[in-house]
Amino acid sequence: MGRYPLSTYRMYNIIKYWKYVLESDNCIIVACYKILYDNCEILGHKNWAYFVRKYLSELFFFLKLGWTNHKQIIFIMYKTTNF
Repeated sequence: MGRYPLSTYRMYNIIKYWKYVLESDNCIIVACYKILYDNCEILGHKNWAYFVRKYLSELFFFLKLGWTNHKQIIFIMYKTTNF
């Protein structure tokens, strides 16, 4: 009846916050994200960055772009949604 599941809203908010983190000028937020990202990529830890990557792969955002091409993914998000 015109309502979306709560999981859809949760995924939307996670990706929206991920976009905020990538565009942030706050050095603490950027440093924390870099640590999470490195732990996810290099060590294989399952942390917040891992689950963002998983959600993005489920949405097919970076099948062709790759996980490291953040700016291209954000550009596509701007084109397809209205954050």
